[in-house]
Amino acid sequence: MIPYLDTSALLKLYVSEPESDAVRQWAGAATLPATSRLALVEALSGLARRHRDQALTVDEVQAVAAAVQAEWDDYLTVEIDEVTAARLVLRHPLRALAAIHLAAALDLAATAPQFAGTAAAADVRLASFDARQRAAAVAEGLEVLPSDSRE
Repeated sequence: MIPYLDTSALLKLYVSEPESDAVRQWAGAATLPATSRLALVEALSGLARRHRDQALTVDEVQAVAAAVQAEWDDYLTVEIDEVTAARLVLRHPLRALAAIHLAAALDLAATAPQFAGTAAAADVRLASFDARQRAAAVAEGLEVLPSDSRE
């Protein structure tokens, strides 16, 4: 399995939140965890916002940011496909970044056999906690994690 981690899922690997254990299991069982090239900036932005909201201390933000950056090369980073993302925002009620992540996951699913080392289609699943993004992914034929509808 190749889980495509949107930023909501990616951060759960580094910050203990509800569903963090599930995301860690998905990433641990992965052939190769993947995310978009924009996820690094979006993740660090989310950490900074949590500090401003007083949910994380400066030391916690720095430690998590360092961990994300140190492990960044362990992820397959998928390029941004603005054309597919634009098509998705016209078809589904998605925010721009959610559409960009979904476009990247769909592109990965289309090209995944080269990463999985097989001629068969690799099992790419979108790991997200955004209900609209998950619904759009299912409508576009992509499996999602978690497999139920909770956000």
